[in-house]
Amino acid sequence: MRERLDELWKDRENLIDLQWQSQRSFYAKIKGMDRLAMKREYSNPLLVELERLIMMEFKENPKSRALLFTDKIETTLYLNKWIVESPKMKGVIKPCRMTRETSEPQRKSLNEKFKAGDYNFMIVTSVVEEGIDIGACNLVFRLNYVPSDCGRIQQKGRIRAQNGRSYLVCYGNLKQNEMLTKMMEELMVKAVYQINQLGDDELQRLLSKFQRRDARMLEEESRKRRFQQECRDFKEYLLCCKKCGADACKSSDIKRYNKSQHYVCSQEFCDEKIDIRPHPKPMKIDDMYKIGKVSCRGCGLDWGILAKLEESRFPVLKIDTFVIHELQDDGSPGRPKVVKKWIQVPFRLEDVDEVEECLTYDVDFESWD
Repeated sequence: MRERLDELWKDRENLIDLQWQSQRSFYAKIKGMDRLAMKREYSNPLLVELERLIMMEFKENPKSRALLFTDKIETTLYLNKWIVESPKMKGVIKPCRMTRETSEPQRKSLNEKFKAGDYNFMIVTSVVEEGIDIGACNLVFRLNYVPSDCGRIQQKGRIRAQNGRSYLVCYGNLKQNEMLTKMMEELMVKAVYQINQLGDDELQRLLSKFQRRDARMLEEESRKRRFQQECRDFKEYLLCCKKCGADACKSSDIKRYNKSQHYVCSQEFCDEKIDIRPHPKPMKIDDMYKIGKVSCRGCGLDWGILAKLEESRFPVLKIDTFVIHELQDDGSPGRPKVVKKWIQVPFRLEDVDEVEECLTYDVDFESWD
């Protein structure tokens, strides 16, 4: 036992000695790394470009006020130190920092000094996007930072001075994100304009419609999870159009009413997958009415009927117009299977005694009467 303890202690001493040697070797090379860092060819190209833009703008207008956005609190520390130690910017740029960790009294003090000119360059994180009042500035810089479409608009709103400018300094892969964010911003502006053109009654109608749809989709997701938990051997299947192969719905989207009518309870199916037209021979079937024809939006193949039960309208499908695929673990469809009758499908169906769904359609049903 004593010999074993002595061996362990010796190993510990060797380990400590090895750690000390590694640390000593590292610190011996720090001076060399510092010398390399001071050489122009080893400079960070983003910081070189950022420094050039900052000096160009402040040379043109020494009274400028600027915000520099970055994504991490630690980065604001390093950027502040970099500006203070930069020979070119020293004495011209007076930086300060504002992040989520900045207290309210500190924010108020920084804002007052920024407005007064004690500071002319504020390095910030996304906290300044969120409604904190900053004095008028004419420059916004973003270093490797692309905000969301809302954040982009909020950042642009920070340029309150006349003839303000905004710069993005980043690597190439972020430029694509910037273009996508710009497109999203333009779409949002168009959407807001169109909403403002709506009357109060029409706006309320559309809001109610989308709220009902969202509530229905949440309810369906909850129902699917419950159904999957109840079925220990649950497997998901995908139904595709027999003619064009377009995805139609999943097996969990289908319910069986009154042991005979197989209908889809997915709002996405109604919005994106089908076309509806009046049925040439409307009639009553049991306790529901056959009022429309449902077809594939892609190729027009007849998929079934639109039925009405009291105030609910729902699509009832014919299974022989679909190809069934078992979904694999990675979500890809498996081998195809075609059946002629619903009793032959390889998946379990949820039986219901009443139709509770309130599906909506972009169809003027009153014109069918």
